[in-house]
Amino acid sequence: MSEKDAFWPTRDELNAIRAEAMEFSGIGLYRYRFDGTIIFADRGALRIAGVEGRFPDPLEVVGKRLAELFEYIEPQGAVRAAVKAHGSVRGLEYRFRTLDGEDRWALHDAYLVRDPESGEEVIQSIIRDLTPRKRAEEALRRSEEQYRLMAENVTDVILTADLELRVTYVSPSIETIAGYEPEDVLGRTADIFLTPASLEVAARALVHELARDQDSEDLNRARTFELESRHQDGTTRPIELMVTFLRDDEGQPRGLLGVARDVSDRKTAEDERRRFEAQVQHAQKLESLGVMASGIAHDFNNLLAGMLGNAGLALMKLPEDAEARANVKGIETAAERAADLCRQLLAYAGKAQLSMRSIALNQELEAMVQLLEVSLSRKASLELDLDPDLPLVRADPVQLQQVVMNLVINASEAIGDQSGTITMSTGTVTCSREDLSQTYLDDSLPEGEYAYIDVADTGKGMDEETVSRIFEPFYTTKFSGRGLGLAAVLGIVRGHRGALMVVSQPNAGTTFRVLFPLRQVAEAQEQVEPETADGWQGSGVVLVADAEVVVRNVARRMLEALGFEVQLVENGREAVRQFEEQPDRFVAALLELTMPELDGREVFEALRRLRPDLPVLFSSGYREDDIEIGIDRDRRVGFVGKPYHPDTLRQKLRQILEE
Repeated sequence: MSEKDAFWPTRDELNAIRAEAMEFSGIGLYRYRFDGTIIFADRGALRIAGVEGRFPDPLEVVGKRLAELFEYIEPQGAVRAAVKAHGSVRGLEYRFRTLDGEDRWALHDAYLVRDPESGEEVIQSIIRDLTPRKRAEEALRRSEEQYRLMAENVTDVILTADLELRVTYVSPSIETIAGYEPEDVLGRTADIFLTPASLEVAARALVHELARDQDSEDLNRARTFELESRHQDGTTRPIELMVTFLRDDEGQPRGLLGVARDVSDRKTAEDERRRFEAQVQHAQKLESLGVMASGIAHDFNNLLAGMLGNAGLALMKLPEDAEARANVKGIETAAERAADLCRQLLAYAGKAQLSMRSIALNQELEAMVQLLEVSLSRKASLELDLDPDLPLVRADPVQLQQVVMNLVINASEAIGDQSGTITMSTGTVTCSREDLSQTYLDDSLPEGEYAYIDVADTGKGMDEETVSRIFEPFYTTKFSGRGLGLAAVLGIVRGHRGALMVVSQPNAGTTFRVLFPLRQVAEAQEQVEPETADGWQGSGVVLVADAEVVVRNVARRMLEALGFEVQLVENGREAVRQFEEQPDRFVAALLELTMPELDGREVFEALRRLRPDLPVLFSSGYREDDIEIGIDRDRRVGFVGKPYHPDTLRQKLRQILEE
């Protein structure tokens, strides 16, 4: 063998090189009978068809039908029909759907060949993958459509012009500034809608910029000019024109892109901007205070969990006639009152534990009338104006009662020693985005119908400054502070995904409107928790994961009193490690929602992958809605809010273990 022959590929090597080149060139080859039975396919064809992963060896598809690999979308059956009629088909584009449901495109060349083995005439197809090109074309089309719609619908005028200031494009909004239709302006110089003085300013600036170094990056930045637009009717108005250069492929300026805005109402716009900035600052202030209140309440709840739990355990062990029972009961009562304060803090932060159900607002308000009337001043009277056709809403009745009670008492104090009336009204209202932006809790709420409760008084009213501060924690106009008050109302409404509006003027009374999103429910259905016998006991090992040592220890004592063995861990990662070692050892897990390393949700997912049937009880000082893992759909998952009593833990555990 010569030296040349040693490096010259054989026929088989050449064929392999050709096959590899086709495989990675976006081209595929396959051969099939007229009934669609495949007798040959290469890797390129399988890749284009999206089945290369299912059939690593092309020989695996031999004998299968085309319909088993993909589904023709359009045109169907065109290839076989064309080849049968004319012997070949070239450049046929078609769309098909892969076995994974993905729509793809290919370019098809097909012709008749004789199968060397059977001698029958079959179809040989060469396909080219058009999917990347088609997707790019579709993306470009959508992009062009998007920018066209934007240009044609924005209120600002978008225009392009050449370097002679002749208009080459202008959006329809030119009519709002200059009174012209776009076709009246195209091809005309900008003096058709600019005053002579403004045109001179623009031309002078253009000449100055073009005289600069053409390679300077400074040429790319936008310039803003204050000019005067000349309306078709002869009037003028101030406009703000922002201009940047358009460049050709070589980077040289070839024209201008401009955006013009009518600024005749600039003062109004500036006032609106200041109002919006003040609203944002107010929202940020409330948000930061909410985060602080939420954090304090969460940490305090962990301490209360130890206090309330230990007190409950002590009461379980003390005889009924023990003198210490009164002292321990006092500790338990104080802890429960402290827990109520935590709930108010969480309500202000919008993270209170809510027991949501579908309720009729009218019935709830009517049931509160007697309680409300007792709370009013002697000179104030309460009237109801309720919409009889009010739909149901989804709310927590207890928290709703707190909202109404706060608003009515606030109205009563506003009336003071003078005679006055407090009117509670209900109804529905359709809120636009603009309406919702005027509320204290916009929070990107959706437009649509809302149910409302109005609490209106004929009291002394408030000035603008007072209205701006009434929802701040501990703010009051009275001699002494009254706690969270309206701040808690704001948090409760936030937790219900609702909004608040306030209308008030000095000596003209005040109206608070609380908006609730409608829930179209046929009837209110409450889930009644099964009664739990006091003597219920369990058995087995419970995995307890909580970052707080006080909570872990009291949980251990509670569970041991209920008959369980306990495995304590202080973080989520350790909980998963312990469970992985012996997943069948544990009968249940008690998981704190917020833990270091891995949080409660992540631990839950890891444990359930190992034991899909594992009963899991979450605990947290936050509300149950924050878990968002589908507790309502899984009867072996429960939630217990901190701080919890031994009897509450017993009831929750029994529910998930006996399900």
